[in-house]
Amino acid sequence: MCKIKIEYKSNFIFLYSNFRAIFKFQLITFMGYGLGANLVKYTLMELNKIAINNPEINDLIGNVVFIGGATNINKKEKYKNLFDLVGGKIINIYSSYDDSLKIIYNNDCIGLKPLDIFEDNFEINSAIHNIDLSYLKINHKDYKNELGKIIEKINLN
Repeated sequence: MCKIKIEYKSNFIFLYSNFRAIFKFQLITFMGYGLGANLVKYTLMELNKIAINNPEINDLIGNVVFIGGATNINKKEKYKNLFDLVGGKIINIYSSYDDSLKIIYNNDCIGLKPLDIFEDNFEINSAIHNIDLSYLKINHKDYKNELGKIIEKINLN
């Protein structure tokens, strides 16, 4: 298990180095729809661990976008530093009409409500943008049909 993690980390550093050489100063935007939001969350957690010994990773991530996120990010100590590597916006797009998430996650996920605010971190709080699409009565499967409109609305520039 440890060997796999080390290989993963060294491969990531290699990919990061090549990414920087090819794309110069462009930043990565992570977007996660549904369970993809969970993948983004855990990727951020791993990158925070890697960044401790590899500070060059600190300028890698521009924005993070969660669309109908099937994950929970709360104020627990575990998530305190989750967004430390994000240099731009942290966008959470949600709808209280997402019946799929209501049933599966018992109303406790970021796809149904605003992303919690971290009281002691002003910088992170100012980067968080919660976009409520409940007025469109969007259910979970509807996000993909409205993706063009959603991307226009979030304005990542």
